[in-house]
Amino acid sequence: MSRNTPAAGPVLTPASAHPVLDPVTQQFVDERLDRASASLRDQPLDLARAAFAKAQAPQSDLPEVQVLDLVLTLADGERLPLRVLRPPGRSAPLPIVLYLHGGGWIMGGGGTHERLMRRLALGAGAAVVDVGYALAPEARHPAQIEQAHLALLALIERAASLDLDAERIALAGDGAGGAIAASVALRVGIAGGPVLAGQVLLCPITAPVGQSASSRAFAEGPGPTADDLRYCEACLGAAPDDDIPAFVLDTPLRRLSALPPTLVITAEADVTRDDAEAYARKLMRAGVEVTAVRMIGTIHDFAVLEALRDTPPTRAAVRTVAGFLRSVLSLNDQAAAP
Repeated sequence: MSRNTPAAGPVLTPASAHPVLDPVTQQFVDERLDRASASLRDQPLDLARAAFAKAQAPQSDLPEVQVLDLVLTLADGERLPLRVLRPPGRSAPLPIVLYLHGGGWIMGGGGTHERLMRRLALGAGAAVVDVGYALAPEARHPAQIEQAHLALLALIERAASLDLDAERIALAGDGAGGAIAASVALRVGIAGGPVLAGQVLLCPITAPVGQSASSRAFAEGPGPTADDLRYCEACLGAAPDDDIPAFVLDTPLRRLSALPPTLVITAEADVTRDDAEAYARKLMRAGVEVTAVRMIGTIHDFAVLEALRDTPPTRAAVRTVAGFLRSVLSLNDQAAAP
């Protein structure tokens, strides 16, 4: 099977090894396959980043929100950009959703995920904060987790001046950003604070690429291949014995019990699917309140991809995430349609 080529025809298996893709998703996969000339590791990283940014450029008007750009200066002198996206016309202090974008730790940021974040700001009635963490390999693990944690603490400290509610905070992220969000939530839970209202993990990378059924079934795509993810992991530079783990699946149960209510959304045709769902089950065993949803007929990070912005799985995921955030942030009567 060639790279990123989906199986032809409706083949039904219990493991969804050969899913039927949503028609728009199938067209997207086919067109990307036609354009692809090299694996991720064989491309210059600057070109891969530029191609991702181009693919994520808005293809229609973005939802209207209020935008505030901030820059945090870290202890080492590095600058950490934050973008605060607020639903318009809200006077009361808004709860915070700290969002960590995906892109395999090596790509993304600078607006690549803004459509989803704007949709969530409107749908959840919250201020969604995009964290422009430093990318790998220029910044190696655990820089991304540490910067996300610092952003969380800084927002709490400055909440009053930003008209934000420091008592109502949730974390969210997709793909590698889901890995970062999960690690920050774990770190906060172990430390005993600040208290989080919830976490949202969209197609999160919870373990290195291994031998799960989905890792084998979708090793060649559609979506990121197993080799693509191994390359991203190598760029990140994490090790199994790191004090701050990059991957949360192997976390002992006793350390998971303090985590907040969690929503995990996975995609049927995704290398990361089974490990993400295994993490959801592990959280349940630890006594965490968990909602886990698998979207059939779609691929890794579908809810973020600009080309898939109006597909049924994306629309359903946005509604599900917005509803979850409204619930955990107690905002059932304050949101607009996403």
